Amino acid sequence: MNNQKENQLRQKRIEAILELGEFYYKKLRQTRAFGEEEIRSVVEQIAELDLEIVKVSGTWMTEGNCCPNCGEKTGENSMFCPGCGYSIKDYMQQFIGNCSRCGAKVKKEQNFCDVCGVLLKD
Repeated sequence: MNNQKENQLRQKRIEAILELGEFYYKKLRQTRAFGEEEIRSVVEQIAELDLEIVKVSGTWMTEGNCCPNCGEKTGENSMFCPGCGYSIKDYMQQFIGNCSRCGAKVKKEQNFCDVCGVLLKD
């Protein structure tokens, strides 16, 4: 019984550390205040993994691929989603281009790509 409680506490500890790590990882990517080279290396490695996960999972939104509201496949020039009626045209108008690193759609107000973390503006 004691062993089970210990394992539960250890699992909760791991989850808390992961949550803390995720928080600081996001902060580091936003601020680019890496400090030590070892930290920069780990952050860049995680960013590369994030990009690969997005590519493999199929959540990489490109025009004409899928509805941003419900995920239904859409046609090449669809203006509305065939599944939920969402206005794809209105959604796509908020984007000004693509990230130079990964090709993800970027909005005018973005400073960093939300897929790969690359700096979009100087």
